[in-house]
Amino acid sequence: MNNPAQRSRLIFIWSWIFALCILALLFVFFYVSMRCGHLMLAGNGTTNCVVGIGTFWIEGAFVAAALFSLYRVNRLMAGG
Repeated sequence: MNNPAQRSRLIFIWSWIFALCILALLFVFFYVSMRCGHLMLAGNGTTNCVVGIGTFWIEGAFVAAALFSLYRVNRLMAGG
């Protein structure tokens, strides 16, 4: 794969796949943190809920990084 345009296109496609997978995980952890929020309001908060909410924010950071890499790849493909 010596063609730079083809390599950039492949990186762009894999970045989108990566971002979509992380986005799916983000929605799963968002659901878990919402359910844990109801448990905490009821006075039944557990350590699992804290781990779930922490993981939700970590996943959000990964999504932000993936979207930034998509932006950079798109800029590189455009020649800038």
